[in-house]
Amino acid sequence: MATEGARQRLFDRGPRAIWRIDRASQDILFRAGLHPRHPMDSCAAGQPCPACGTPVEKIQYLGGACYFCPHCQE
Repeated sequence: MATEGARQRLFDRGPRAIWRIDRASQDILFRAGLHPRHPMDSCAAGQPCPACGTPVEKIQYLGGACYFCPHCQE
């Protein structure tokens, strides 16, 4: 049986672990052609678009940031 400390560590890591699993599954589905979009986040800025290779751009929008491929989303 898990100790209270172990339960708390799992609870504390849960949201981040779930996000990482979700992100990885979206990447796999996109590369297999089964997901209509590739998730873009702050790590994507300046990196090549997975669909066409054009560098991903960052713009400010409604007080936040948006990341997009200028070639694929023209």
